[in-house]
Amino acid sequence: MKISGLRSERTIYAACFLLFALSVYKVATFKPGPIKDDPGLPHSVTWNTLAQLDYRKGVASAKLERYNGIHVRVPGFMVPVGDSVQNTDEFLLTPVSMGCIHVPPPPPNSVIHVKMKDRVAYSWKPIWVSGKLSIEKEKAPEGLASFKMSGISVAPYEGSGFPVQD
Repeated sequence: MKISGLRSERTIYAACFLLFALSVYKVATFKPGPIKDDPGLPHSVTWNTLAQLDYRKGVASAKLERYNGIHVRVPGFMVPVGDSVQNTDEFLLTPVSMGCIHVPPPPPNSVIHVKMKDRVAYSWKPIWVSGKLSIEKEKAPEGLASFKMSGISVAPYEGSGFPVQD
C-alpha cells in the first residue's frame, strides 16, 4: 500500500506533536505520591525541607507535607529542655550548634520538639534523630517549635559537612 508523501509527513508531525504535548502535560501536572513509612529505614529530611513550612500561616509545601506523620531521620544538635543534661528523654533539635532559646530565638520551623521513647545520653556534637515527625505548632518548654517528633533513636552524625541542604 502506497501512502502519499505529504499526508504521511503530516500524520507523523501530528503524532509527534501530540506525544510531546502529552509528555509536557504529564511533567507539569506530576504530583508525587505518598512516601512509604518504614520505621526500619527512615527517610532523611534536611533543614531546607523543614524550612518550607510557613510557620506564620501554618502552611507546608507539598514536599514537606509528604513527611508528616511518617518515620524520618533529621540531623541536628540537641538543646536541653529543663535541667537534665546527662540523660534525657526530651530535647529540642536545631540545625545549628547552640541554637538555644537566647534572644532572638530560632524561628519555629528550625526547631523540633523531640520526646524520646527511652532516655538518651546528651551530646554537644551533631546527631541523627530518628522518629515519627509531625508538623504541629507547639509551645515547647524552651520556646516555640513547628514540629514534634516521637523519637526512637539517636546516633552520632558521621560524615564531612553537615547536610542542611537537599
